[in-house]
Amino acid sequence: MIRVIIERHFRPELEAEAVGLLLEMRGRAMRKPGYVSGETLRSLDDPSVWLVISNWMDSGVWREWETSPERRELTGRIESLLTMPEKVSAYSYVR
Repeated sequence: MIRVIIERHFRPELEAEAVGLLLEMRGRAMRKPGYVSGETLRSLDDPSVWLVISNWMDSGVWREWETSPERRELTGRIESLLTMPEKVSAYSYVR
């Protein structure tokens, strides 16, 4: 299993639109084979900073979702709300 952490810095005045797109993104990801779970967090220190943490069965299924036209379309819509490019990091569990 792997964990993917995506950090995004949203323009504060576009929070409602950001929440809607993040929920849509998670809903679509949940229907993909290999998706395990996910959560969305907002920084207490800087409310413009959001983290999406998702768990996937392996890096292959994550990469399929990451490069899918469906996700790219949503990512394009999200990018217009950001103050800087998103940062995506993938991690494997240490056994």
